[in-house]
Amino acid sequence: MDIGFLCRLNSLNAVPHTPFLLHRIIPMVKALEKKQHKLLIFSPKHLNIETGMVNGYYLKNNTFVKTMAPIPKRIANYYSGTISAQKRYEITYDAFKRYVEKQKVTVFPSYDFIPFTKNKMTNYDFLYSIDKTLSPQTEQLDSPTKQIQILLKNTDKIFLKPRSGRMGNGIIVITKQKNTYRMTQYNDKKAEQFEYANIDSLLQQAATLTQGRTYLIQQGLNCLTWQQRHFTCRVIMLNDGQTWHCYHMILLAEEKSDVSNTHQGGDICASEKFFQRLLETKDAANVIDNIKAKAYQVIKPLGNRFLKTLYEVAFDFIITTDLKPWIIEINSHPGMSRPHLPQVKTLKDYINLSPDEQARFHRQLDGYGERIVDFLLS
Repeated sequence: MDIGFLCRLNSLNAVPHTPFLLHRIIPMVKALEKKQHKLLIFSPKHLNIETGMVNGYYLKNNTFVKTMAPIPKRIANYYSGTISAQKRYEITYDAFKRYVEKQKVTVFPSYDFIPFTKNKMTNYDFLYSIDKTLSPQTEQLDSPTKQIQILLKNTDKIFLKPRSGRMGNGIIVITKQKNTYRMTQYNDKKAEQFEYANIDSLLQQAATLTQGRTYLIQQGLNCLTWQQRHFTCRVIMLNDGQTWHCYHMILLAEEKSDVSNTHQGGDICASEKFFQRLLETKDAANVIDNIKAKAYQVIKPLGNRFLKTLYEVAFDFIITTDLKPWIIEINSHPGMSRPHLPQVKTLKDYINLSPDEQARFHRQLDGYGERIVDFLLS
């Protein structure tokens, strides 16, 4: 039996070539082969709705091999974006959705999950409904001048975030200093800073920078740092069809950066060793336990909301100086990078890894592939 892997490919002859896709495809193929199944990789445009056949790819012997096969009955959805039809037999994502629903093909997770995670305000409202203390205070930014002034009375730092996820791009951080204000905007690994002697100038610039986009305003908290570098703890939850499994790592921001999204630079560290260096041994263990407890607190109602079609999700936590974890973001398909994971940006990179590097690659990612495959076959 084939399991489908739906992703965005820019042309009918394109093959997967990003770490985001390869870090999943390679271990999923290995896990499926053990169970005598195959992974059919394709994009919506590869489906011919007149025949129900897919012109996709199998990964065989480290080579993407073109194939034509019936559309699988179970599909893991890693598609993002929209592609308009270019030829008579190419279809849009919406047309693809209509077709598979009519054919009773099951797509995981449900279609409404990705829009849910991309809307940070929806994330916050959901978390607030579970526990009012799970996330920092967050509001939609409707009146920048008024809202920024009110929040700055209670905190020295404010985050203005695009409502839809942009890999850290567009985030604005406002910091109240002793006699001045500083505002920093992050885009494509670059930080542009502005200094203001008075709040009026800052408010005017903030209104300009957020004009034309939908932003959220979020309270900044007094967080732990490592050698004055900010960090978040990313928790990845995977469902094998019977239970949820928890993996975690540290995303460490670059020096002088308030943003720990790896697309904006920084490092990935192992959580246990990181917290042991940062805290006393007992405190380190308690922080990790508390992070995991909050992740499990959220995952059950989240899974129920999406009709148990959810098998993969990530939560980003910050840790305040009183050692309390706070969730600041929910991610639908997090990057699978791990500490010391060999660089694999293309299939050729994977092929060129040394035997020891390939073993390390599989040691770190095979568990992910096995959990996902177990879920899709359950």
